Amino acid sequence: MRKRDNGDLMKEKIIQELHAIDVLINKGKCQKALDYLQDLEVKNPRDKIIEFSKVGFLIDIGKGLENSQIVKEGISLGEEILENPDFEKYKSKLYYKTATGYMSIFLLKYENKIEQIVDNENLQRAKSYFREAIKEEDDLDPNLRKQLWTNYGNWSEKGKKNKTKPKNRDLWRAWRRSTIY
Repeated sequence: MRKRDNGDLMKEKIIQELHAIDVLINKGKCQKALDYLQDLEVKNPRDKIIEFSKVGFLIDIGKGLENSQIVKEGISLGEEILENPDFEKYKSKLYYKTATGYMSIFLLKYENKIEQIVDNENLQRAKSYFREAIKEEDDLDPNLRKQLWTNYGNWSEKGKKNKTKPKNRDLWRAWRRSTIY
């Protein structure tokens, strides 16, 4: 049996702290989660696990705080590290997280506004990133794979149900026509 070294202990501590941030987000304590994330990042600069996790956390925190700027920060980080070869094996998750970021921007800004649904750039980017994640989906665990296909289906022409779909019939039709392949 291998003895755990200081690096293993540090990695384990970081993972526990990331889990604590996730719990805060899920409890709706997004500002506290953001403060915790920023503090963790200061204590562990350039940590790859934190950098990867930060993408999804910023998107979730920004949506929870209804702050599109924080969501955009998560999207930018996701797009930036998608280009980094160190994250090659995590591309599917990064595409997925970036897609959910664009969905969040769309929902924060334009939900139920017909003029913003058709050909909306954020909605189109979300769909594009979902398609990229699907191309890389072999790397995803089964639960995330299901969520990916569900989200893509909900935001594409083939989607049958969406809990955030517009309530107005004309709005719904415009939203359904907004798919670009």
